This record gives sequence, C-alpha cells and structure tokens, in this order.
Amino acid sequence: MTILLNRRVSASYRAAFAGLSTLLLGLPLGASGSTQPSAAPPFTFSPSGLVGGGFVNVVAADPRDNGLLLAGSDTGGIQRSTDGGQHWSAVNSGVTIGGLAVAALAFDPTRPGTAFAALGELGAGGVVRTEDDGKNWTVRSTVPVFEARSGAPRPTGRLLAFNAGSLFAGTLNGVMRSGDDGATWTNIAPTSVPVRGLAVGTGPAPALFAALGSQGVLRVDDPNGAARGAVIAASPPAEELAVTEDGSIVAAAGTHGMSISTDSGATWRRAPLPGGTTATAAWLSVSTRGSTVVAGAANPTRDSLGWQSVIASEDAGATWRSLTSDRTLVHGDQIGGPGGKPWWLSAGAPSFQIGRSGYIASDLAFSNGNLISAGRSGMWIGRDGGANWYPSVDGLGVTVVRQLALDPGSGEIHAALADWVLRSSTDRMRTPSGGPPGNASSGHAVAQSRDVTVLGLGHNLTNTGGDLWLRDLSGWRSTGLGLLTNGRRVTAVSAQHTSAGALIVLAAVERGGMWRMSDNAWTRVSDIAAMGPARGWGGSIAWSGASVFYFDRDLGVFRSLDSGHTWTRWFAKKSPWPVTGYVAVDPSRPGRLYASVGFDALYRFDGAESGSAAPVRLAASSVPGPVTVTPDGRVLLATLGIGGAPRLLESANAGGNWSDVADDRYRSTAVFPTSLALLADGGLAVGLGGNGILMGERVAEASLST
Repeated sequence: MTILLNRRVSASYRAAFAGLSTLLLGLPLGASGSTQPSAAPPFTFSPSGLVGGGFVNVVAADPRDNGLLLAGSDTGGIQRSTDGGQHWSAVNSGVTIGGLAVAALAFDPTRPGTAFAALGELGAGGVVRTEDDGKNWTVRSTVPVFEARSGAPRPTGRLLAFNAGSLFAGTLNGVMRSGDDGATWTNIAPTSVPVRGLAVGTGPAPALFAALGSQGVLRVDDPNGAARGAVIAASPPAEELAVTEDGSIVAAAGTHGMSISTDSGATWRRAPLPGGTTATAAWLSVSTRGSTVVAGAANPTRDSLGWQSVIASEDAGATWRSLTSDRTLVHGDQIGGPGGKPWWLSAGAPSFQIGRSGYIASDLAFSNGNLISAGRSGMWIGRDGGANWYPSVDGLGVTVVRQLALDPGSGEIHAALADWVLRSSTDRMRTPSGGPPGNASSGHAVAQSRDVTVLGLGHNLTNTGGDLWLRDLSGWRSTGLGLLTNGRRVTAVSAQHTSAGALIVLAAVERGGMWRMSDNAWTRVSDIAAMGPARGWGGSIAWSGASVFYFDRDLGVFRSLDSGHTWTRWFAKKSPWPVTGYVAVDPSRPGRLYASVGFDALYRFDGAESGSAAPVRLAASSVPGPVTVTPDGRVLLATLGIGGAPRLLESANAGGNWSDVADDRYRSTAVFPTSLALLADGGLAVGLGGNGILMGERVAEASLST
C-alpha cells in the first residue's frame, strides 16, 4: 500500500500541471538585471543516499546489450544507466508533460540510440523521443493518453511497439499507429477499455497483439495497412504480452495465472507454474529473450522457500522455476552487488525487497547476462541467472520529499517523506536512517529548533490520520494535536525557541486552522488560515523575531506580529498548485521577507514586520518554487521545470540580479523542487517531489554567468 500512495501523490502533480507545460512555453523564464554583482561560486550536485523507495514502473534494455538501461517511475520521470544498473541518473530534460509519470519505454530495434517513452497517466501525457541514448528527450506528440494496468498501482506496460517502420502505442482508448516517429497518430483499433500491453508476432506479415485486461487479447492483422482488429475468442485475461523466438505468445494474465498460445492466439493453454504457485499471484509482467521467459508477480504467492516474485522458463513456458523464493539469495545490504553499500530501505522496510510479500515485479529486462526487475520498491539486479539479487538503486532517487529541516547544532538532516514518513541523517544524507514515529502513514512537514524536532503527519490520500509528533532528548512523543483536530492532516509546521528558552510550535491543519503550542498546551489561533483543501501539500512558515509569516496557498500570506497569537491575512496572492507557495526571511536584515508565488513571481518585502510593506516584484522567474536566504543575505530560488529546465537562481543584491548556480545533474533532475535546506558548510540540500534529495556543494573556484 505504501507505494500505491506514492502513485497518488504523483497524480496530484499531473492534475495540477495538466496543460501548463504548453501554456508556459511563452512566459519569460530567464533572469534579468542590468548589472552582474559578485557572487559565491556555483554548486555541483550529487544524489543523496535516499535512493530507491519509489515505484519504478518500467525498464528497457538497449537491444545492443551494451549495459544501457532506461527506467521510468511514477513520480521521478526517466532514469538512465550505462553499466547494467550499477549506477543511475535522472534524464528528465524534455520530460515535463504527464507529471513525470512514465507509462512505457522502448528502444527502436532498427536505429541505435533511439528510444521512445510514453508519459502520463489519464491526464496530460504523450510520447517523447531520444536520439542520443536517452540523454535528452523531445516531445513528439501529446495525443496518446495512457492508463494504469489493472491491479498495478501505477501507469505501466509494454505500451510501445515497432513493426516495419511504424510505431504503435497501447492507449486509453485503443491501439494507435504513427508512421512519422510519433508526431501524428491514427487509432487503428479502438477499444472500450485501456490497452495494457502490446506485442508483435513473428513471421513475414506479423500480427499485433494487445492485452485488454479481463476482456482478453486483441489481434490486429495487417497493422501497417488496413489494420483489421478483433478480440480473440476464448482468449485469457491479459495484463501483459510477450513473444518468444519461436512465435509463442505468453500472457501474464493477472489472477488467471500465465497462458501460452503457439498458434498466433487461436488457442491457449494455462502454464504449469512452479512449486504450487496458484493463480492468485496476479502475474503482472512478462518478458522474453530467445526461448527464455520471465514473469513478475503482484501480491506474490509463497512456497516452502519464500515468496515467488519472479519466475522463469527456459523452454518457452513449458516448465517454470522460481527465481526469488529462497530468502538467502536476496542481498539488500549490498547495493549493486557484492561489497556494495547497505540500502536504507532493506533495513527499514524489508518486506518491500524482491522475494518478499510486499514487492511487485512490474517489469523485467535482460542486460549483460543479468535480469533487471523494476517495481515496488525500486530496481533489482538478478545476477548469476537470477540466483542472487541485489538492489539496483545507486543514484535512483524516486522518493517524494515534502520538506527538509536541518539541526544546525548536530548537522542532522530530516526529510519528511510522502511514503516513508521520516528519514534522518547525520552524514549529509549518505546513510538515511530512522523511521515513522507511532503508526504514521505519511510525513507532510518537519521543522527543527535547537534540540527539538517536530513532524506533521497525516494520511496521503485523505484528510485523516493527522497529528504532530515532537522529538527532544527523551525521544519521540505525540503532542496530542490529532485528538483536538479529529485527525486532520498537519501540512505546515514551525518550531521556535524564545530568548527565554520557551518552545513555541505552530501547526497548520488542513481544514482545521492554525494552532499554537506553548507550555505543552495547544490553542487554535486562526479560524481562517489553513481552512482550504491543501490536499496534503500545505504552506510555508517563516519567523523574523516575534513576527511570523505563513503562506496559505489558497488564500495568500498571513502575518502575526505577536509570535503566532493572532493572525491577519496580509498579502492576498494565491499559489494554489502543489510544490509552490513559500516564504523566507533574510537573517542578515530584519524585516525583509521573500514570498514565492507559483506561476507568478518572487516578491520582496522590506519592513515586513511593520506597516503595509509594499511588495517589490522581482524578475527572477515566472515559475518560482522554494526560496531560502543565506546568513549573509544571498537569496536562493529553485524554479520548477515547467516550460523549460529547472534552475537554481542566486542573487547577491536582494533580487536585483540573478545567476543560475545549478549544474547539469540538477537541471535534469530537479523538475519539482519542494524544499531547500542550507547546510552549515555552505552546501545545500534540495528536496524533490519524486526524485529524492540532491546534495549540493559550492565549487571552490568558479565564476558565475548570467
């Protein structure tokens, strides 16, 4: 269930950003200013240790068998590996439609270096193409729309296929064909249900087969010409299809089991599965190489040795054996292979490893003699013919980070996570550890003051399960806020110690108002702020002396001049989109506040602690995201990757001039930044909605360019 929630989080992105990519292409995204002031060196970014942990929908291997792999997740876009899955990096340049949900990936078998990706889930989407081995992508069309396969909590499938110069797509409403590399499309076989998978038969005039879930298998004859399509009578339910070298069609048939046809779909037989495996395993994926067939399960069944996540046949489906049921063969403590680093998720949530009850093998591919499994949670390499499995997650940031907080004393970083609630680290997030306090299902907001950490909780999909937990030297405890608010989600938090040492905690409760805790007692201090439908993505809180500012995305910025006792709506600029709407104060200049308004601008207020403080609109970006200010007054603004590549902008003169201080890794990864945390050494941690955490370090000697 955990990663099911992850998929629903990504759905909120897609709903919010549907159509915005096209609308924003004409907006002024560049920096402006007449002079270029001196500035600190730019950043170089690297992945944190918070890798894996998300749903990787699909994986595709280069047919040249050169170790090049492409993987697609439900929230993190496209990932690329050039060494057979040992290391990964995001390649989301041009992958902005569809909210970073990847439904399918396929290499063109006739043109080395060319591949296509199907993007989106039900909402905005389309097809993108790469011609440089997956490094860069361009949109070919936004016409095809894709859907999630039945029983799989994410968009999925072998939904792209090639035959005789044509590209085919299995879409929400039928099989579509393109003869011009995906630029234009024709629906050659309309269907009343979404297509789950495609496979091309063998022979001089091969038919095209489409999996239609419970409705069976659709056969399309002459797919490059007249295209005559019909559902095969008595065909089995099919969630995915693959064809062996001898022309056998293998169907992963959900809870029906596995089915095989050796006569182009005319007749089918149930496959004899290994070791007492039953149809209830819900077979979800199937892949072939020569006469070898591998299949992956959702909700795997268990034999005497363990859970059968992946099974294999070396004789075109006549007999099968399990590749994952011996628990001693899963090496979750060795990322990539023998001697690798331990994986944080294997220790924190072992049931989500391959060969365990919680793993879903959503897609499979062969590469360099190894078997690669994509699914929940993350990627796995099956070495030695699948006899030994290792996490394939190095650099694979596919978690949804809602907010980061830093303990300046210890250097400990906390990450509030949509699926895994909370992970912390004292070594720059190289080795995340910890877990959810109590029975929390999702972390929404986290804050730190001195030795106190506060964590806002709530259910990922519904406004329930909310509470605020506090950690001090005695450990974690509930503050009891959930009892006062009927368990509504806590979507923004702040902790602040007064000069006398007293702790004040503020919490914005979705449709529950603003709450203040002092002397361990809660008081509701605003019946207006935080009363909108935050949908799990709350606001931002910033302190400046005794003044506090709260950005309510539905209403604008609220201000309190008395440490949170009373609140007034102060700046009526709404930012009603996920991953937008932030406030930050300048620690070098009391009373200076910055407000980042999504799809509008960054604003500066001088003297925000008194009077009306008229806003100054800064020409930084029309798609601003999180903002923070360094101790010496430098402003850092992360922009969204909508309408162009994401940027990390820095200004040394209060927003008068801006420079992009990001590197190529940042630009290909940080499409949806959610949080910025300044490190004591001048570095920067960037939380991402779907791509984990990037850790930035200042380059020792460099110069900035406009």
